[in-house]
Amino acid sequence: MNAGVPSTGAHEATETEAEALALMQTRALDNKLYLPGVVGLNNMKANDYVNVVVQVLTRVGPVRDFFLDEDNYRGVRDPLVTTFGELVRKMYNPR
Repeated sequence: MNAGVPSTGAHEATETEAEALALMQTRALDNKLYLPGVVGLNNMKANDYVNVVVQVLTRVGPVRDFFLDEDNYRGVRDPLVTTFGELVRKMYNPR
């Protein structure tokens, strides 16, 4: 550390963030590290706007948490709800 130059703590914050990120990572079947929920969706022709909506909805904590627990919507017969719930669970599956 340089004399007379105050520490900003930026280096310590970066290390802490990196450690937290490493703890959230998991291994895929091919042994690569990844973050659950940070996945890409295939674009088939003109559905990229749907992918954006799906990605945004899964980043909203209460929405994501609701669909991660299948018991929250077990009695619902709407295929949109059940299919979206299945997709969210697949996106956030740590395996």
